[in-house]
Amino acid sequence: MRSDIANAPLVEGKDYERIAQPGPFQPLAGKIEVVEVFGYTCPHCARFEPQLEAWAAKLPADVRFTPVPAAFGGAWDACALAYYAADEVGVAKRSHAAVFKALHQDGSLPMQNVSADELANFYKAYGVTPDRYLQALRGDAVQKKVDAARAFAQRTKIPGTPALIINGQYLVRGDSFDDQLRIASALIAQAHVCRSLARSAERRCQHLNAIEPLAGVGLAYINRLSDLLFVAARLIARRQGIAEILWQPAAKPEN
Repeated sequence: MRSDIANAPLVEGKDYERIAQPGPFQPLAGKIEVVEVFGYTCPHCARFEPQLEAWAAKLPADVRFTPVPAAFGGAWDACALAYYAADEVGVAKRSHAAVFKALHQDGSLPMQNVSADELANFYKAYGVTPDRYLQALRGDAVQKKVDAARAFAQRTKIPGTPALIINGQYLVRGDSFDDQLRIASALIAQAHVCRSLARSAERRCQHLNAIEPLAGVGLAYINRLSDLLFVAARLIARRQGIAEILWQPAAKPEN
């Protein structure tokens, strides 16, 4: 990718869209959330998967990458149920790429009207007995996860799959898979500037609070906001291979 393109400022409406009803898929809990809404039968998702998997593998521990199956109805819902049943029995991550391969390359799973028994037989290769998988597939816990995935897709108004969403706030656009990942990285990188501004505002509020007490909720909010943006800043430094300048305490004078 050309460096001028990689470093080009993002344009709202072209590179990304702000989500009208923002909110993460799961509580952030100090993490930065990157969601991919995907469909197993989607050929674009199948082509994107190897590149996305390599990109996601480089994310540090303070970034949570979450695949969310698109529950658009019909065959989409069947695939969403299949994914969350695999998640329920603990093999979704190990089997994720293999499901794409089985559908789009090997043909060992049918693209249309895949049956519960066919899915159960597929997951036997991951040490899951058919009875256990079928129990999960038909359970309330899996259905609730599919319902949550459907609600998220509806709220964020994704136009199709694959779709990348950052912290439930930004829907990534882009002309190619490379472009989507560039934009996703840049959206997180904006946290560098935001974090600096938040930290400066926090210091000013602390100074004012020493003169005249401020509302405690406001101080707590800006402190937490600063912490969140600091996490995002560290993420970008690590992903781009930039060595961090770590704080070092001053040497204590010798007695």
